[in-house]
Amino acid sequence: MAWPPGPRPTVWMHPDPDIHKKYTPYQRMKAQAHYRGEEFSLTFEQYCEFWTEDRWQCRGRGISDLCMSMRDLEKGWHYDNIEIILRRDQLKKTRRPDGFWNEKHATSGNANRQPQKNTA
Repeated sequence: MAWPPGPRPTVWMHPDPDIHKKYTPYQRMKAQAHYRGEEFSLTFEQYCEFWTEDRWQCRGRGISDLCMSMRDLEKGWHYDNIEIILRRDQLKKTRRPDGFWNEKHATSGNANRQPQKNTA
């Protein structure tokens, strides 16, 4: 047997590779919400409804990429409170004027660490 083993679609939650590639980011998002103490009722099927294939191709970490965001940061991750927006807009919504995270996220989990200064 070659190491590391290749993909094993027989053990995937969703054997379809296009659906499977969305499952890990969904699980990560759900775990992060739990870690931050945010409500989360979004199902995987609802997650896939928002992330259509054309939107999925534009998803990323860049400022002009798409991301999923809460409309109202106090209401949690629920089907009627999420939207797909540009990361630029999401950052404007969640950043405080001093450049750190908003008050809600500044008190949870790793958010208490100080932002890194760019020394380069």
